[in-house]
Amino acid sequence: MNTTRVKLLLAYVSGLAVSLWLGYLVRFNFVVPADAAQTFLFVFAWVTGFKLFCLWRTGQWDVLPGYFSLLDFSRLVWILLTAG
Repeated sequence: MNTTRVKLLLAYVSGLAVSLWLGYLVRFNFVVPADAAQTFLFVFAWVTGFKLFCLWRTGQWDVLPGYFSLLDFSRLVWILLTAG
């Protein structure tokens, strides 16, 4: 695996983890119970694994990098942070 694919995989995993945790926070009004927080790693592992498998099986690994480069992505992030 080349470094671009590794970076893309890490970006996907990071995005999925953050969005899942934000989903937990919104679901529990930003006070996640201890039992739900303890099961987060288990849920994260199978949900992320399933989503990454679906991305791989549908051929989405090659589509997204064709539209955006990491430089474009970093510029987009800085613009959104500045505007926010």
